[in-house]
Amino acid sequence: MGEIYSINSYTNKFFSPLLRIADTSIEMKSIGISLNRLYSILDIEEANTGGLLYTSGINKGKIEFKNVYFCYNSKLILSGCSFQILPNEVNLIVGKSGVGKSTILKLICKLWDVSKGNIYIDNIDINKFSLDYLRNQISIISQKNEIFYGTIYSNIQMDKCVKEEEVYSVCKRAGIYDEILNLEKGFSTIVGIEGKNLSGGQIQRIAIARALLKKSKIIIFDEPTSNLDAINREKILKLINSLSDYTVIVVSHDPGLIEKISNVIIIDNGIAQKV
Repeated sequence: MGEIYSINSYTNKFFSPLLRIADTSIEMKSIGISLNRLYSILDIEEANTGGLLYTSGINKGKIEFKNVYFCYNSKLILSGCSFQILPNEVNLIVGKSGVGKSTILKLICKLWDVSKGNIYIDNIDINKFSLDYLRNQISIISQKNEIFYGTIYSNIQMDKCVKEEEVYSVCKRAGIYDEILNLEKGFSTIVGIEGKNLSGGQIQRIAIARALLKKSKIIIFDEPTSNLDAINREKILKLINSLSDYTVIVVSHDPGLIEKISNVIIIDNGIAQKV
């Protein structure tokens, strides 16, 4: 994936080795590496946060790129890229590998800053939002979603102050509720580190339930049909298309999705083309 990292994912990578100590011998340097990664993310947060920044203002989730340029290691990735991501619709950003799709995701989340141009969410320049607020309005369903050691329930709830009914409701919408109930211990089932006792499809739907519970305005799916068979591919596309009350962005290199999603943006040579 064009990776979108979060503090939670790095924290998990730090604590995961600790949880394995009871069963296996590990090298302490691996923990040190994870700690350094966590500290580097915290440093990035501190460096980019400051001033009187907005902690509100994202109500619909309309995203607009205006003449955006982005260079990485002296290579021009985006060249005057302009397009709109419509709210309350499913939007597909499609293109070959390496054309800038992942760059667009990183720019939306302000993991990177544009070299030139502007990005707006609900007509507000994203530089005016605090990082915490901006990223709380965005949920990412990646190719590798983080699963923590613990119960399925806790992996969805993520320490949020919510009622059980809310957790069950998002699980039903994500199409995972019945599968969880069919497990011997239901929502109390313990999942291993990285979800090794769950299928890829189950992990993906748990991540979707988690995103719905977060109540973000914007949900991003990064290569959601990758490594899925035909049946599960159709299931996940049906689920994605049912989320039209959110701003949904699907990023993929699969041109076959163009016929499945209504609002399509093709990225080629750093430029966006609306279909």
